[in-house]
Amino acid sequence: MVTKYSKDNCKSFYWDDIKSLINNDEITCDALSLLSNDQLIKIAYFDNYPFIISLEVTAIRYAEQNTKLKQVYEFLKEIRSWI
Repeated sequence: MVTKYSKDNCKSFYWDDIKSLINNDEITCDALSLLSNDQLIKIAYFDNYPFIISLEVTAIRYAEQNTKLKQVYEFLKEIRSWI
């Protein structure tokens, strides 16, 4: 979802789009619940099923920090290999 946000600047996703990525509804719902509990997404329900999943700013920030951290780590590993 963060990758799609980076490309299209889209923060909301429909259940059908996410469900198509993983063919197991139970696993998808469990994963979404975990992300929601961590306050990385918000879920709007319709008839007891997820309808719209919205990416929270904290998720975007977390992904960007994680990417920057990886870049710094790779850079430091490269410098270390030169020494």
